Amino acid sequence: MSFPFLRWADYLTVPSVLDIPGLRLAFEANRMGQATPTTSLYLYRGVHEQNLHIADADRFVETYRRAGTDASYHRIRFGEHVSVMFTGVPGALRFLSDRFSTRGK
Repeated sequence: MSFPFLRWADYLTVPSVLDIPGLRLAFEANRMGQATPTTSLYLYRGVHEQNLHIADADRFVETYRRAGTDASYHRIRFGEHVSVMFTGVPGALRFLSDRFSTRGK
């Protein structure tokens, strides 16, 4: 949020963030999709997200669903990474509220 127009390329001495020694391994070790979640998920994604193409996100969600995960998925048509992070919060909070309110019933 502090640097909305920051371009990593202006600060790196390597072509990509993933070329920083050890970083690619760290990302791979924490990559989603290595195990099938056993709880319900609420996922939301901006159609214009710059970090992962929406078609890739769609395939990722479909993989979880085919494996039996209850995944609620919302594609947000307007916005990008940071703005969608905030505009998706109300739906995520409703999802959590619904899950916790039915927990003891």
